[in-house]
Amino acid sequence: SFLIFNSSLLIGTVRYVSKTGTSTPPYTSWQTAADSIQKCINICIDGDTVYVANGIYKEQIIMLPGLSLIGAGMDSCVINFQMTGMAAVQFADSCHLSGFKIIVPNTLNTLAIESNGHTGLVTLNKIVNASQGIYVNESDVTVYKNIFENIKTRGVNIFNSNSIIRMNLIYTDPNSQSGSISGIYIGGFDFTYKPIIDSNFIEVNSGDGIRNSIGS
Repeated sequence: SFLIFNSSLLIGTVRYVSKTGTSTPPYTSWQTAADSIQKCINICIDGDTVYVANGIYKEQIIMLPGLSLIGAGMDSCVINFQMTGMAAVQFADSCHLSGFKIIVPNTLNTLAIESNGHTGLVTLNKIVNASQGIYVNESDVTVYKNIFENIKTRGVNIFNSNSIIRMNLIYTDPNSQSGSISGIYIGGFDFTYKPIIDSNFIEVNSGDGIRNSIGS
């Protein structure tokens, strides 16, 4: 009995988010799905998986460790967070985030995804209008096959990181004349960090495709 109980904890619970559900906790079917992503995350524990149906979700997402957050697709499942100076998605350790379009204000000082001190996977998302698409600070996150559109300053910003940045499509703001734009920006406090930058497509009108700063 002890082994069966602990195995069930390792598997985790599958929960659902949909604009057409009844929003009845614990949100374990499409019929009772939560009407808010964050509302569903708030009752999750490490190891849970949340599936999100098509729709526009106007909210900030604060993930928790060990969570898999899976959207229905980067063109139809939208996180639209229009506050400046804050990240639309706050990443957490050992998380998996995929299948979303993340829209933030078309201004400077906006973040789509922020990770501070974590591991995990960010894949198959589309990030639109951000000042910084993904900020990875002291984190070893794999950023794989995402699309970044109309980026204002940095598509992927990694600092003190051994992250893997692979096969992403990064398009910066075509109207910008600022030379400070970077598709991928790499920095660190010392030279011990060795991120892997592999097979990305980066289109920059003014600035750098990849900028390697001091200490990296």
